[in-house]
Amino acid sequence: MRRNKVRAIHVHIVPSQDGAALTEKIYDWQIRVIERRLNEAGLSTSEKLTVIDAMMADLSSGNTAKQK
Repeated sequence: MRRNKVRAIHVHIVPSQDGAALTEKIYDWQIRVIERRLNEAGLSTSEKLTVIDAMMADLSSGNTAKQK
């Protein structure tokens, strides 16, 4: 017999936000993540600019596939 079985699930529906406001929050979060990753990478300023230029080129060309 399993312990701590789920007995009920309560779902609280949050009123939807304006699409533009949510989009802005997502953009802000993405910028913070990119900035943090660049700072953690230990790159020089010129290297960071090179990475950002490459990211922008990929986005503008439609090449957004994740590379491993």
